[in-house]
Amino acid sequence: MSNNPFLQQTAESPRNQKNGIGSRTSDDAFAVQHPFNQNSPAMTTSQNGLHHAEDDLATRHGHVPSFSHVRKESLSNPRPTYVRGLSSHISEMPMQQMAPGEAHAEVLRRLGKADRVGKTLKRRGSNESLSSLISYSIRRPSVPARPESGYSLDSLASVLEDAAQEGNLPLVEATMALGVNPNFRSVHRLKNRRHDALNKATAAGHVHVVDYLLRQGAIYNLSESQKKDPYTGMDYKLLDVAYSGYGEVARCLISTHGANPFVEQWPREYFDANRTVYRRVVPAKVYQRSVLDAISRMGNAAQDMDLLKVIMSNPGFNPSAITTRVFVRAGWADAVELMLEMNKGLLAYEKQEKSTSEEGQIPSANFQRYVYPVNALIKDTWLYRRQDALRILELLIKHGFNLGYAQRTADDSAPRTLLSRAILANAAEGVEMLLKARPELTREEVSFRLLLKEGSEQEYKAQPLAAAIVQGSLETARVILRSGAHPYDPAFSSPNVLQFAAGHGGATATAMLREMISMAPDLFGEALETAILKFKPDAVQVLLRPDAAQNLSRFRLYDIVLACKGTNKNDEVRTRYLQTIDVIVGSDTHRQVPRPNAQSIRVALETGNDVGVQKLQSLGVINFSS
Repeated sequence: MSNNPFLQQTAESPRNQKNGIGSRTSDDAFAVQHPFNQNSPAMTTSQNGLHHAEDDLATRHGHVPSFSHVRKESLSNPRPTYVRGLSSHISEMPMQQMAPGEAHAEVLRRLGKADRVGKTLKRRGSNESLSSLISYSIRRPSVPARPESGYSLDSLASVLEDAAQEGNLPLVEATMALGVNPNFRSVHRLKNRRHDALNKATAAGHVHVVDYLLRQGAIYNLSESQKKDPYTGMDYKLLDVAYSGYGEVARCLISTHGANPFVEQWPREYFDANRTVYRRVVPAKVYQRSVLDAISRMGNAAQDMDLLKVIMSNPGFNPSAITTRVFVRAGWADAVELMLEMNKGLLAYEKQEKSTSEEGQIPSANFQRYVYPVNALIKDTWLYRRQDALRILELLIKHGFNLGYAQRTADDSAPRTLLSRAILANAAEGVEMLLKARPELTREEVSFRLLLKEGSEQEYKAQPLAAAIVQGSLETARVILRSGAHPYDPAFSSPNVLQFAAGHGGATATAMLREMISMAPDLFGEALETAILKFKPDAVQVLLRPDAAQNLSRFRLYDIVLACKGTNKNDEVRTRYLQTIDVIVGSDTHRQVPRPNAQSIRVALETGNDVGVQKLQSLGVINFSS
């Protein structure tokens, strides 16, 4: 069985799988369109150029409970998948106050009602039968049918359950005083039923009741599949409590009752994904369940830091790759700082992990070196914990981590670097801090995912400036340009970034084109020709501004207009082509641009560019009478 903290498969799958196993879980949550894609329904407005699709932040992990009623404070965007809202640390409800006499009277009232219900069920033949009593006595040691109080164990256990679920400690104490067994199993005709007062109090987060019942001998039971594991029932219950957000209950189980805070468990999706048939159909992204991971998802670092410090004070705690990863991902800067101070050796944060994959129908395994916590700064951390992410990055730089190491995590479709994740999130401050520490990264390629015109996805690489432009990260692109990038740098199939921005279109590319043209005036003609041939009227308008345009008499722009292909492909292309012509004619107020020659007009008519010829004729640029 694989020991990696996630399982990443690459098989094709439906793009709308639920429960954290599927479509959007195995990629970067961003798809970027191929330059020649014209009609991709998943894309935004930009056509005929690289562009990114909208992110889906609603994907949830199947093993993490959902708190749909929790609203994230001061955050208009949806909550990220890896963290709960700030209020999801569920505080203990105030303990109900009741005098001992009142509690005893209320218990007797409930017991009387429970006995009447039991007698009614027995008359109907749905409660205890002779055969079940015989089988029960064979399997288990005999217990008195009624304690000294005179009430049946079944009735006492039922009342105890209700009181525990309500969180009414005086009622629980009064019921226990009557001789109830907190681990009692009632005997029924079909099967034995365990009365789970302890589990119900735990599920409701009543820490005082949980503590009292555990002191009275109540236990958490293991399932048959868990009995071979090295952990106890309380250890596994601690996981459920932590993921449910009950910090006080978790603290009680760890500090008072000795639960193991280092318990780990893989969710069911992990084992499903390792089945050969299942693996061929659906890729899976799962995280290993742990108490530390659950604490990091509680969402309120200031409130839950005390619980983390309790665990960190345990002699068995040792900061490592996995422990720092979860808190870096969640943006707990204080916790990360404490852990890095406890263990300053960089090798402690590296790990060799085994991942499984499949080619055809033959599963295979390979080992990969993981370097945490550098690669735990994912896109969601930058989006929702920007200041904490900056502080964590500063700590990583201070401790000398390798900031350029590419690694594939459960949130990536392929190996990614810290810089590529920051660009994806448009984290301009983080990119600036990173490039200041490592200036050579300005020209090192980063990878990201492109969506091709046939709908398949493919990995592409580009230098950071081009990558920021194609992903719409305007502020990040400006930072990269100031940090040493240049318009002459190559970009995809274009000879330089300037021409790529002119042909790409969109708000980000147009804004960057406006800033880069003054840095490379000798590329003005090539950029203008690219913008015209790609039908980008916004880019043409930027290049033909009075402060940017050069002597237009040197450029035969109308000949380039007539040389365009596919001008009548569809209504949108035709509209953008005509807008491009309007921009050129509107900018040529002094009629500096040379008129098109006869050969260009003839070739345009022969190749079917009647749209351009007619438009120029209507504007007076072409005069057939002359």
